[in-house]
Amino acid sequence: MTTRGERYGRLLRPVYDSIKAADPSATVVTGGIDKSLTAFYKGMVATAAGKFDVFAVHDYGPPAAPGFVQKSEEMRPLLHGKPLWCTEVGNDQANEASQARDLASLLDDNDRNDRYDHVYLYTLIGDGNYGLVRPDGSLRQAARLLLDRKAP
Repeated sequence: MTTRGERYGRLLRPVYDSIKAADPSATVVTGGIDKSLTAFYKGMVATAAGKFDVFAVHDYGPPAAPGFVQKSEEMRPLLHGKPLWCTEVGNDQANEASQARDLASLLDDNDRNDRYDHVYLYTLIGDGNYGLVRPDGSLRQAARLLLDRKAP
């Protein structure tokens, strides 16, 4: 994963420079990484230090909440104040109540502990049991939970 991060960094460098040249106010977010975050990150910054504005991770379950916590604790110290986003988090649970509890748990934890600056749930519709909305358009329990949720 360190080598993969180095290769990613070599691609990211000119892309970052081009994006910032076109729009200096643009936010450049790394691709979401799911595994071996530290090794990937160290490789990436070896070849592209300072060439991103936000580091992104992905996390999946069931359950998703433990990995969600672990990944933030692993990455926050390395980022030295740069934003950390979870650009995909989901729970592929057929049991809708379990999925909703897991997602509620990680969102509540994020609210209490500021683990991520942005959290994006994966996925809205379909894709096995990850979807918050069934293919027929009806809402799963996790979607109902989100509709009633009040973020701090």
